[in-house]
Amino acid sequence: MGESETIYEGLVNKFYYIQQENLFFRTAFKNDDQNCLRDHDFHLILQFYTDQIEQKTGEKISEHLRFLLEMYCQGSIYMTVQWVLGKLKGTPEEIARSLVDAMPLELMEVFKVLNLL
Repeated sequence: MGESETIYEGLVNKFYYIQQENLFFRTAFKNDDQNCLRDHDFHLILQFYTDQIEQKTGEKISEHLRFLLEMYCQGSIYMTVQWVLGKLKGTPEEIARSLVDAMPLELMEVFKVLNLL
């Protein structure tokens, strides 16, 4: 997604990449078997956000914030899959904006303080 970008910019870039490789992602997101892309994507995004928070604060993420982050990442992946499979319409910018807007308020405030939003 890009460490030097905001979350919104990183999401837009991610969705444009997914559009370019649509056939791969449509096929991969249809499979929920062992080692599926949904789980892989969830763990990568969760780790990316966790690393960003911990690096910028110099502290380990709290259990409460981790809960919010995990919930947000799961929802983000679900909505991404819906978009890839054509069940959700919108441009990369519209989907990215919707995902940022759906972020839990407390998590959004942390990201704003850390200049990630």
